[in-house]
Amino acid sequence: MLKEEYRRCNILKNKRNLAIDKVLSTIILIFFIITLGFIIFSYSRDIIGFFTGYEDIKIENIWIKDSVNNRTAIIIMLRNDGHTTVIIENLFINNEEFKQFSPESHVAIYFLDEIKILDPKNPITYAKLESKKSAWITLSLPKERVSLGQKLELRVKTGASEYPTFIELKA
Repeated sequence: MLKEEYRRCNILKNKRNLAIDKVLSTIILIFFIITLGFIIFSYSRDIIGFFTGYEDIKIENIWIKDSVNNRTAIIIMLRNDGHTTVIIENLFINNEEFKQFSPESHVAIYFLDEIKILDPKNPITYAKLESKKSAWITLSLPKERVSLGQKLELRVKTGASEYPTFIELKA
């Protein structure tokens, strides 16, 4: 009889020890899951920001306009559809920087609240185009550098990429 009581007591003791182990292991598991969740959340936020912080310039329209003083103006309307601010650094015409294509050429970038006169050698003049905003680039060329029927490749160079477009000068 004493043996039987001793056995029951051991079973109850073991059950109590198991219950404490289950509570402790549950608390440790919950703590581990919460900590892991915070780590995954912070890393995923950084990774998502890295992959979604892309630049995407859309050239929406181009106009060619004869202006006064024997010059031709090419107006490029563009929009930043990406999720990061884009820095416009240069404009190329037929694979040449616009100042090499014609030393008398000028590039102005128009925003709703400011105008930037672009100088590729001076980073202060680079234009920052914010996400989901538009800008107009005006390229002013001497008339003797362009003619009717001429095809031009224009490339807008940003800090990370280049965006080409082709135009043909028509009457």
